[in-house]
Amino acid sequence: GDAPDFEQIESDLMTLLSGSKYPTSKSAGSRKSKENTSSLLRLDNTLTCVMCNKSGFRSPEEFGTHVAFCDGGGNTSMLELENRVKSINVSSVMGYDDSAPNNSGIIGTEGVAEDDDDDLAAILEEEMEDYEDDDEPGLVGGKWDGESPFVIDSAGPSTKPTLTEEEMLSRYQTTYDDEEINYDLALDLIRYVVKSSYGDGAILVFLPGWAEISEFSLTLESTEPFNDKSQFVVYPLHSGIPSKDQRQVFLRPPNEVRKIILSTNIAETSLTIEDVAFVIDTGRAKEKSYDPHLKTSTLKEEWISQASAKQRTGRAGRCKAGVCFHLFSKRRHACMRPFVESELIRTPLEEICLQCKRLQLTPGGLNDPDGIPAFLSKAMTPPHPKSVINALDLLVELGAMDEYSNDLTDLGICLSNMSLEPRVGKMVVMSFLIGCSKAASWMAVGMSYKSPFALPPPSLRKAADSAKVNLSEGSESDQITTLNVLRTRDTISKRGMGSLAGWCRSTYLNFSSLNMISDLRRNVSRELESLGFPPVAENGYHNRNGDFNPAFLQAAICAGLYPNVAFRREGDVNFSTMSNKKARIHLSSVNAVKSQPLSKKCQVSSHEVEFVIFGELVKGKIMFTMENTTHLVSPLPLLLLCGQLRVRPIYFVSPQCDEHETVSIDRAVLTVDDWLTFLAESEIARGLIILRKRLDSAFSAMTSDPTSFADLSPVEKDAVNTLSVVLNSAYKAAPKR
Repeated sequence: GDAPDFEQIESDLMTLLSGSKYPTSKSAGSRKSKENTSSLLRLDNTLTCVMCNKSGFRSPEEFGTHVAFCDGGGNTSMLELENRVKSINVSSVMGYDDSAPNNSGIIGTEGVAEDDDDDLAAILEEEMEDYEDDDEPGLVGGKWDGESPFVIDSAGPSTKPTLTEEEMLSRYQTTYDDEEINYDLALDLIRYVVKSSYGDGAILVFLPGWAEISEFSLTLESTEPFNDKSQFVVYPLHSGIPSKDQRQVFLRPPNEVRKIILSTNIAETSLTIEDVAFVIDTGRAKEKSYDPHLKTSTLKEEWISQASAKQRTGRAGRCKAGVCFHLFSKRRHACMRPFVESELIRTPLEEICLQCKRLQLTPGGLNDPDGIPAFLSKAMTPPHPKSVINALDLLVELGAMDEYSNDLTDLGICLSNMSLEPRVGKMVVMSFLIGCSKAASWMAVGMSYKSPFALPPPSLRKAADSAKVNLSEGSESDQITTLNVLRTRDTISKRGMGSLAGWCRSTYLNFSSLNMISDLRRNVSRELESLGFPPVAENGYHNRNGDFNPAFLQAAICAGLYPNVAFRREGDVNFSTMSNKKARIHLSSVNAVKSQPLSKKCQVSSHEVEFVIFGELVKGKIMFTMENTTHLVSPLPLLLLCGQLRVRPIYFVSPQCDEHETVSIDRAVLTVDDWLTFLAESEIARGLIILRKRLDSAFSAMTSDPTSFADLSPVEKDAVNTLSVVLNSAYKAAPKR
């Protein structure tokens, strides 16, 4: 019935109030229960702080919180507090009696029979045996034995929750969704810290991402007393905000002002804020991973690992005494991953596969014992086999790897020597043929590094979006917008770094990120020159079309990023990808601003299709989003530079004719990888097929020997010049938006 539960609750309360590690044994019978009850009554309100003599605490938790921050009532040195603690007669505290013979006696509370001493000693001995038996291999008494392989148990010892704790947890979980961040609880914790703590100390709150930081910041600004700037100052901390704003978190506020920092996991290991004394850990973080079944990256809010929870705990009191509050239960902590998974599992493997071939680590084919799949399966944390197959399939589609032997092609050798993602690297190589290599290499660097745009606070979001649209100059392209930013940056930097910093602030650009992107341009140029390509910054045939014409810039982006192409028809809001996934443009894109055409319903005519090229497809919490997007004005780059182009004639069967009689009409169907289908006149289709074959020949000749790029055959050079004319004409003929 209820008697065992009542005895268990009574035992738990005795354990809390007495500080004993060993609860009363159930086998002691009702006599012990009554005696312990009297002990409970006598122990009530006897918790007293020996440093300031304060008593009357309602619970051991309240008493522990007071002791953690007690300063002896003020005007007391640490040495004096230490002497006070040392002067206490420990014989009045439940525990071992050092004066007893052989240390066999246990000092008990009044009302506990002396014949229970043997039982308590037996329990103590049994617990110590269990502790010794719980050691992992290679550990003695919880320490390394000096011989076995060293292993760290990050989970630590777990304690079984009491019935009271189980009941409280159950009530909480029926009220709040454990998978959502409880902002009300975080707010109440900050109130508790402010009300109960002694002295100053900053409060560090770990949140998953910028959206959560903005939401909680607005909550603090609308809640008393945190909206009082004379008492509290709130700083966001995110890798996307300007470095100048990031450095604000290190400044100590004036006296009587409490600093509250809202941060992502950037504050977990990357930096130390000396005056942080309190940490509130929501236990959540946004992690980017790779789904081999969807063939896309995923960005989801996940529970952190136990190692991360330990790191966040260490942020409290790094340079002074501190406390960490975790907004998750012990049970949740026990279910967390010990560590974050290896990057080999969480990222696409195209670049690793290229390097394996370049370093001749995997000379074999797909199913050979010395092939790439067999080699990667030997890793300590091997990737999913489907991840490896996806990477090899993509490299074959790009033309960087042979389908059967997995040997690198001429293009694959070029890509393996570049510090760019394979698609982005192909974009740069193809730009030499198109005649815009300088602009393409700059756009490639911008895609390979984080966005140069800073994350604005919610109140300035509209102004930041307006500045981004102005920098795009109507291109409807994130890549071309970055190119415009770099060009303007080079012009303004000639006036001095002060002028450049001011321009970055006015256009909501991240000063340090922009300078880093600018410096990385030289690295890409050196890599291309080492392969034999002409310097991208010099004038020549490889830059004959300049770096301002969107027709050639769009063609280079399309040629490299394919098959990352999506389309939509009249009235559609979302786009359809090659894998038939519905996707939207990511909010960070210039094309996601409300004034941009791609952020609205598709307005093209019923017989047209609207195309967009994207750098990466990411699966979010709700749906797929496309990052680094560019609107493709004309489909000609898809036909002439992407995939496998095929043509089929159209035949018409007349109802009056015999079923075996067909009439050929002057139309043909062009298909790209059996996915995109276009209808064209037969003569135009034949011309496109011939031009495509000659362009493929020119590209093959260029990648096989980049040093002889200017020495293409007359037929190949004529095809390249024709490509420039066709692309420019198609762009100009497209309807204006």
